[in-house]
Amino acid sequence: MILSREKKEEWSLWNKIGFRFVFLYFTFYCFSIIGSGVFASLVEWVAVNVLNITYDFSSRGYGSGDTTFQYVLLFINACFAVFGTLLWSLFDKRKSYNQLNYALILILRFVLVAFMFVYGFIKIFHMQMIPPTYSQLVSNLGDMSPMGLAWTFMGYSKAYIIFAGASEVLAGILLVSRRLQTIGALLVVAVMGNVFMMNMAFDIPVKIFSFHLMLMGGVLFLMDSKRFIKAIILKKEVPQEVSYPVIDEGSKKVFRIIKLTITIILVGIFVTGAHSRAKSFQKKMNPLLKGVWEVDYFEKNGEEKPPLLTDRKRWRYFIVDAEGVATIMGMKENKVGYSLQVDKLLNEFSMTSRDSLNTYKFSYKKQGDFLDLSGKSMSDSLFIKLRRRDDDSFLLKSRGFNWINERPNNQ
Repeated sequence: MILSREKKEEWSLWNKIGFRFVFLYFTFYCFSIIGSGVFASLVEWVAVNVLNITYDFSSRGYGSGDTTFQYVLLFINACFAVFGTLLWSLFDKRKSYNQLNYALILILRFVLVAFMFVYGFIKIFHMQMIPPTYSQLVSNLGDMSPMGLAWTFMGYSKAYIIFAGASEVLAGILLVSRRLQTIGALLVVAVMGNVFMMNMAFDIPVKIFSFHLMLMGGVLFLMDSKRFIKAIILKKEVPQEVSYPVIDEGSKKVFRIIKLTITIILVGIFVTGAHSRAKSFQKKMNPLLKGVWEVDYFEKNGEEKPPLLTDRKRWRYFIVDAEGVATIMGMKENKVGYSLQVDKLLNEFSMTSRDSLNTYKFSYKKQGDFLDLSGKSMSDSLFIKLRRRDDDSFLLKSRGFNWINERPNNQ
């Protein structure tokens, strides 16, 4: 094995070369996760002068982790690791790297625990992938992106998303313990392997990051894989291993208490923080006018507009999914997103399209599942009567879970 947790006074040549590369690659990568902006000038220079990239790109990402910037940074990381390993091998004649190997293990465990907790708890509180929105429920499946389809699939089932999040949190907890880190690392590989494949299959732009989290778990597992395979798969006796650093039993107990305390505190912080954000999130997802409002009557400048499928400007649905967000779907199923500001005291609201080219201002009268709007769009006066569509009219909302199915309901 190139990497091992076992303390050895003298490493083989290939062990030392392999360790140097792995250490340089992952320490640089972990630093770039939190400080990628530091390398902005270097990335731009390499992109233009080495890789001949002529188009403009940004370091911001706008939610994507698979940007040109990130791929160029990854290229720099690989080059740094290769050339750094070469120089390190030429000038360093030490016989072993037990201390640095232990430092690498700590770095990888810390990064994995942090991100397993971050992504795990937002899944447990159902905030990363949310249930299908009303806008999605009235959209055609063919209009969804692969990522939107995956997000909807994951978000639909609260039980499934909690299971996925709990698996990530469990992996993080197992990694805290030195004794259990191999099992935790194996669980990270399994969990993040599934995430990586979903990112690949559904074009979700977190491929680089999820692959590296899986890779970090793999590196930690490989450090103890010989003993794991011998004990679990081959059912053979495994001799006691001396790991670095060598700690007496008294100190081990102290460290266990410290780690247990820190773990409880961290879990408490993540749980309370996620719970607080979840309450705020749920409030945002339950606005006053929430729902799919179907247009029964549409009057523009005193003239009734019949529901013709050729009329792009006549509304079919007025959809409110969350606080401050609205969507108008036309008769040709053309959708436009709006920012929404509601004044509950005056029973008024205004809307501005995301491109700022269109605005509406309405006074509204809401009685149960009926809504009357009276107002203006630019220079046009509008009067609209709407009826809230029952959630149970959507099969995805009404079907629910069934223990017994005489026939599959696959629609």
